[in-house]
Amino acid sequence: MHELEINFKIKKLPMKTGNVYIDRFSYYSYSLSYISKFDVIFTRCIWFLELLSKVPYDLNTPILYEAHRSYSVMGDHSPADERRRCKQADATIAISNRLSEDLEQIGISVTEVVPDAAPEAYNITKSEEAIKQEYNIPTDYTIFTYTGNLNKYKNDIKMMIDGFNQVCKNNEDVYLIIVGNYGDYRKYDELFRADKYIYDNNFEKIGLTGRIPHKQAYEIQYISDIGILPLTDTNTLSQKYTSPLKLYEYLVNGLEVVASDVPSVYSDFSGSRYTHFYNPGDVEDYIKACNQALKLENPPPRQQKFSYENRAKKIRDILKKL
Repeated sequence: MHELEINFKIKKLPMKTGNVYIDRFSYYSYSLSYISKFDVIFTRCIWFLELLSKVPYDLNTPILYEAHRSYSVMGDHSPADERRRCKQADATIAISNRLSEDLEQIGISVTEVVPDAAPEAYNITKSEEAIKQEYNIPTDYTIFTYTGNLNKYKNDIKMMIDGFNQVCKNNEDVYLIIVGNYGDYRKYDELFRADKYIYDNNFEKIGLTGRIPHKQAYEIQYISDIGILPLTDTNTLSQKYTSPLKLYEYLVNGLEVVASDVPSVYSDFSGSRYTHFYNPGDVEDYIKACNQALKLENPPPRQQKFSYENRAKKIRDILKKL
């Protein structure tokens, strides 16, 4: 039984170069040098499980592995190799139901599905009027927002923009603010493409901030009414394995949600009255979902059950049983 506090001491890596191989070596080296002092080992890294299998002595330290994908389904490892690595863990948790099903199918026992989460709302000190003025967002409008990655292989940004422009034709007082960039902040192609598309088509009720600090993104969610989650269904990560942070941010901040009904999201939220689903890539269905969201009279409550704090409690409860 491990009576662990939620708060942990954080140790930064001795070096952080941006090179994935050097940083991974740094992480592994540090971890192994202190491993005898750990009360538990909690990792998301399947390569670290491989490294632990090479330790020439019994660790006597409980290991919890948090799976974010099935590497054999993705083609990176064979099922036998993935099972062998996962055997190093005393328990495995998965971030989505579909991922849990895939792991169970290849013989990896999943203790529990623990979806991702979001920080509880920041202490927003600015007024709603000041935030809207800062980002040129109209006052007295219903505000839609998309916060996240502009990667076209995971999110259908073009359909989201085209569909929203159609929503504007029947709803005058609506506005969409898009917050984000490509996952790697050094790559601006997706941001430039989205900005150019909005400009060339004269979409006056759509704004784009680019990449901004997390607290500022929360400020925009704070003054928004509806969050959009335009996941594609064209790759395994978005279709089955994602547990999208932006979804939980919307819910923690008390937004309604318009989301594509990819299995990884639909299986967990299909019964929610505040989540309106559409078929991925179907612009007419997307427009219909946006219009449904606009009909809700009372805003949803802030749903703190999706906060990091509650997720940490779930993981602590699992660790207690190891």
